[in-house]
Amino acid sequence: MIRCPKCNKELEDGSLFCDECGSPVGETAPAEAAPVENEAAPAGAAPAENGAAPAEAAPAENGTAPAEATPAENGAAPAGAAPAGTASAGQKVCPVCGRLLPIDALFCDGCGASVFSAAPEIPDAGAEGGKSGKRRTTYLIAAAAALCVVVLAVVFLGLLGKGGRGADYAMYIKEKELFYSDLKKSAAQVTDNLVEEGELSNADFAGGVSSLSQYIVRSKDGKKVFYPDRLSEGESGFTLYWNRVNRSSDEAQKIDSEVLEYHVDDSASYVIYRRDGDNLYSYSLKKQDKEKIASDVRGFAASDDGKTVYYILEDGTVYLWIRGKGSEKVDSDVYHVEALSEDFETVYYIKEGNLYQKEIGKEREKIDSDVTEVLRVYDSDHIYYLKEWDELTADMVIDDDKREEDENLQEPSYYSSSQADWDAYAAKERRDDLREELENYFDEDSDFDLSVLCYYNGREKEEILEGVWVGNVASQGEALLVETLDLDNMDPEKLSRVEEDGIGLRQAIEDVLQASCVYGLVRGKEMIPLDMDPEEGIYDCRLDNDGDRLLYIADYDGEKGEGDLYQITVKNGKASESELVASDVYAYNFRWTEDSCLYYEDVKEGEGDLYIGDESVAYDVSVYSGVTEESGAYYYLTDYNSDKERGTLYCYDGGKPVKIADDVHHYDVLGGGRVLLLNDYSMDKYKGQLCLYSGRKLETLDDDVVCVLQQTGQYVSLYGYWSYDAEYEE
Repeated sequence: MIRCPKCNKELEDGSLFCDECGSPVGETAPAEAAPVENEAAPAGAAPAENGAAPAEAAPAENGTAPAEATPAENGAAPAGAAPAGTASAGQKVCPVCGRLLPIDALFCDGCGASVFSAAPEIPDAGAEGGKSGKRRTTYLIAAAAALCVVVLAVVFLGLLGKGGRGADYAMYIKEKELFYSDLKKSAAQVTDNLVEEGELSNADFAGGVSSLSQYIVRSKDGKKVFYPDRLSEGESGFTLYWNRVNRSSDEAQKIDSEVLEYHVDDSASYVIYRRDGDNLYSYSLKKQDKEKIASDVRGFAASDDGKTVYYILEDGTVYLWIRGKGSEKVDSDVYHVEALSEDFETVYYIKEGNLYQKEIGKEREKIDSDVTEVLRVYDSDHIYYLKEWDELTADMVIDDDKREEDENLQEPSYYSSSQADWDAYAAKERRDDLREELENYFDEDSDFDLSVLCYYNGREKEEILEGVWVGNVASQGEALLVETLDLDNMDPEKLSRVEEDGIGLRQAIEDVLQASCVYGLVRGKEMIPLDMDPEEGIYDCRLDNDGDRLLYIADYDGEKGEGDLYQITVKNGKASESELVASDVYAYNFRWTEDSCLYYEDVKEGEGDLYIGDESVAYDVSVYSGVTEESGAYYYLTDYNSDKERGTLYCYDGGKPVKIADDVHHYDVLGGGRVLLLNDYSMDKYKGQLCLYSGRKLETLDDDVVCVLQQTGQYVSLYGYWSYDAEYEE
């Protein structure tokens, strides 16, 4: 999982835009990108795992894994090293072990070596008329050793409070060092030597600020900051330090070197970290010493109080460590860790196809067998998950109406047969080819496998729906948007028509499946039918957090990137009819707000007309910069210059939009009407002016600021680990 850099909303890996505030999440936000991951698939195509499949793509079991990659939850990288090779767009190669890495990686997640090599620029996609803006893609700490650590994906999106709201400080890079500001007094320099001389440029810091932010953590009480220092090319991991935010007379305290990933508890008393060599430690700030927890650790997750740690070894064995009590084995040969309860009392995992839950102090409990994927585990212990469904057969979608006739058809005689006889036999041979192709589609490795959707309420399990593609999972409300087959009303296509019209067998199958699809919203073990016709060209669907409201695009025009926006509301177990919100809506960046919905019309070259509900808010609003919502106010950039990467920042709260500042390069909404922004930014020097907008006036905090660290919250996930067995290695 990842989090939105503006509002801190938890998102699926690979999301391009935040479905809460609309902000771009990735390095680039293509104007005509495919729908963000974890959205419902377009009609006629099965969604990829927890994500959407393009309209032209054929459905695939639980999604389509990249070539030579083992599937991983939410697209996480496999536990084994990626094959060495030439990096494509969005990747770079470790110079030591050859592993393929994210473009902004600073450390290799395979060998731990630093990888400060230059990365190519990749232009933004899809501005109208072939024009495209420029966006830097450089290479500061993706430290894949901790970010997407391919075993456990312990992810730190670390810094300031949730979404920056209520934040009372800022951290930023200036003169290649880390600075801290309480937004009142002069700033204090935190680091002494963040990087070795000449290792990184201002452009590197500016392009890699998102990754760097993930490795700098302020304590919950705001008094301490933890950060990497003395970064050097070719070194494994980084040296981890801590200091008091005002520095006063204190010197920085070194915790350890070659650190790959770390977690700070809420009281800032302990740091749990993994260092080069895969040794896991607990460091006490009071005693200034470390305690070794385990060796050969591939990843870990620690509780907020730092007293409980789950970790997993190279061989797939999961352990529980409790401070003062030591370690105990949870289970061996774990295939996939699915979730941890919020209180860290229970771990959920898959082993040998069985889904288990293991509570501290109790024996493991088997929930179900033959489980292929867990969609969501809620804190209530309720779980949605999938099992294989192999009852979709070729004859359900293709009617072989010529089989008996073809079986009796003999090859014509060369001398005595007519042209009509030869034509009939040629048609029979074409149908035989289609029959062989059809058999391949529906063999045991069928391209069109679907699933059984199951629900566990903490006590009992139940199979809810058969023939399911799962689309959007609401983050709250235990609601699930699904696309499923109406098995009783399937209308198979005739094989003779496929042969005669040359429509293509795969397309014919997809057309039948599309026409047989129905949409529903699952709550618990009940499905609420939705007024959505797959033949209307449904492209993208988005639930609100509670699962009570649905937005979707229909009549999608791929060339224009537009469609008609509809909404459905659910109340008392019943769904309303689809209601048209607006026509010709930009199809890639729309969402629910707290009280209404937000969308764009007339988008050209990355800018469009912003609407909230049926109210026109502003023209020429940057689609890529997104909109940040805070306490009923909306912040957005207009007249965005993609070459200079700056625009005019406005705030809209229901009245006339208020201009905050011109030439804004970056902004964070802090709460209470306050906005931290970086303006008058030079793309040649990668420097700008750091300012604070109080709600009434703009005040300068510092000059020559290279980048502002993102205001997110420390987040640790245990859910990206896959333990491979021989079957998956093949």
